Amino acid sequence: MNHSKGLTICMLIANCCIMIAVGHGAGPLGLLEIVSILNLIGIDDSFSPSELMDSPLFWICIVNLAAQLLTIRQILVKQTKRLLSIDVTLILIANLIVLLTFLRSESTFMITLISSLPFAILALFLLFRISKRQTAISN
Repeated sequence: MNHSKGLTICMLIANCCIMIAVGHGAGPLGLLEIVSILNLIGIDDSFSPSELMDSPLFWICIVNLAAQLLTIRQILVKQTKRLLSIDVTLILIANLIVLLTFLRSESTFMITLISSLPFAILALFLLFRISKRQTAISN
């Protein structure tokens, strides 16, 4: 169980560090999630609400942040591993959509792809470990 907690925390940190090229620069996904939430509740107005809501990146950040919070809840509250695997899968899908969104520009796609590889490896390893434990318990 402790190994899964450490692996999950490393996966969440790697997820927040994925570099996303936006506008004329790049930033980590964790920072974009914070800016999206602050903009949604009206504290930060660096983007116009209509511009932000129309952006697929905004919705990806919201889904990704929700899945991260669910994963953190799974760490803090002892629950079934099946729910944790659903959360990790949701984060993987959100990050796959990020990659597909940036596929139109080769340079931004490569930045996002290279920075997301550690996260993807950790997430797949965690899913493998969870499924391995579930099959050991069921047998």
